Amino acid sequence: MRRAGGGAFLTGIIAGIAAIAGIAGSSVAARADVIHVRAGAAEGGNGRSWDRAFGRLQDALAAAHAGDELWITAGAYLPAAPGADRDHRFTIPDGVALYGGFAGVETDLEERDPALNPTILSGDLNGDDGGGNFADNAYHVVEASGVGQATVLDGLVITGGNADGPYPGYFGGGLLTYFGRPNLIDCTFTRNRALYGGGLFGDGAGPRMIECTFTENEAIMGGGAMLAVGGTAELRQCRFADNLAELGAGLVVADRTSAAVLQCDFTGNQASFLGGGMHVESASPAVVGCLFHENVCPRGAGLSLARSESEVVSSVIRRNPAFGEGDSGYGGGVYVSGGFPRLINCTIADNESSRGGGLFAQLADVALVNCILWGNTDSSGGGREAQIQTLLTEITADYCCIQGYDGLPEGAGNFGSDPLMDSRGRLSPGSPCIDAADTTALPFDEFDLDGDGDPTETSSLDAAAHVRRLDDAATADGGRGAAPIVDIGALELHCTGSESVKASCRPVEGGNEIKATAKHGQPGASVTLWLDGADARVRTFGATGKVKAKWQIPSGGVHEVSIESACGRTRADQTDCG
Repeated sequence: MRRAGGGAFLTGIIAGIAAIAGIAGSSVAARADVIHVRAGAAEGGNGRSWDRAFGRLQDALAAAHAGDELWITAGAYLPAAPGADRDHRFTIPDGVALYGGFAGVETDLEERDPALNPTILSGDLNGDDGGGNFADNAYHVVEASGVGQATVLDGLVITGGNADGPYPGYFGGGLLTYFGRPNLIDCTFTRNRALYGGGLFGDGAGPRMIECTFTENEAIMGGGAMLAVGGTAELRQCRFADNLAELGAGLVVADRTSAAVLQCDFTGNQASFLGGGMHVESASPAVVGCLFHENVCPRGAGLSLARSESEVVSSVIRRNPAFGEGDSGYGGGVYVSGGFPRLINCTIADNESSRGGGLFAQLADVALVNCILWGNTDSSGGGREAQIQTLLTEITADYCCIQGYDGLPEGAGNFGSDPLMDSRGRLSPGSPCIDAADTTALPFDEFDLDGDGDPTETSSLDAAAHVRRLDDAATADGGRGAAPIVDIGALELHCTGSESVKASCRPVEGGNEIKATAKHGQPGASVTLWLDGADARVRTFGATGKVKAKWQIPSGGVHEVSIESACGRTRADQTDCG
């Protein structure tokens, strides 16, 4: 995927930040000690055991060296005492790993449970956020600047930062990183505030974030949840929900940032100007396998691309309304202003705006390949102009399904027949989009989303993390390229309707193990198996038409395993763990 971009972000307001930042170091683990931290522990501890745990996280950080692990129990930790200076924060040393989610009895890292034992790092110094008083909160809860990839934050809740101070104290209420490359895993950023980057702000940084959640964060200007400027960033399977900002309520990627936004979910974010879910400005991130759903903004409620050469691949952009004063709403699904973006195998459906319900582009050169634009509406109704509307823009479409298609945009393989999608944007049997796309246009799986170690293969997963390029025997191949031909849109047809599931339970050390076997699926088709409707496993049927999944749980009782094919057909089986 292309990596290019340039220009200044927001007329240079944040230019020159690098001058106040340090330079990223390289971590060399001199030793590897476990340092225990227990909320409320008595003073005088040295951290060598749970009985001698540090009671204050900042004391443990001061004692830590590269290679050390901090095991932190459930509880709330403040960077300073009530009434202290707001400039206090938790400063993470290079090469140190922080793990939350402990009850305080564990002897192995795998025994912790962050969901059951929330470890909260809070900037609410005076404990009065419940009364609506944020003016006395710490400017930043955590700083991880100049750190290398061996620096880890895992299983933490970061909340209550309020970066409303004088420059440079208005960046990153939750976490601030200058030229840092920390690994953030299963962390939650909630109810943080800033002028820029309410939950997280990174400049010249390369944070790697896996399964992190950003919810109810707010920025007065850009990046309600997160703002990345310069550097590199990688986000995998992260969730952005109910964040607020003027632009990029969920995420802002700006100013030559090289970022990968992979399999992320943007839902219910609200921006007052640009980019409800995500805003890209003078940068060209890869956006792959993402969901933009029910975000709100006058321009680009789902996604806004300004002066960008981004590739947006296998992403679903649905039900995003873009309305401003009068008829000033543009691009409910996608708004493009300048640049050369390319959208491949995307589904843009059921979005609304005053102009260009699906996509509105101006002063740009846009390419649509293998996309579905359907059910989008604007003031003109629901015809072709409601799907795509342009102003001084060159736009091409190839192998796209466009409602009301009238020959524009020009290109090969386009049509206007009903794609037969369900309420979640999945194709139904008989859809004209099945095996009908341009397989040669698929980008490489450079981020190895399927984990098979081969980044040189073509894009391997659809928006639901199911296998791409699955042949449907009932459909004659259309499209272009070698078989199997990819489907048009973000979701490949994986519909056999013949799957069954059987569950069993047996006792193991620490609880019970539940096993499930799904049978009779079409080879290559994917199925999702759910434990009690929550814990999911995605599996792909092999030549035997059978797949297995298992879960280890601490509890007994009756548990249900259900399966869902990509067409929504479900089966279930129960097992009694005693």
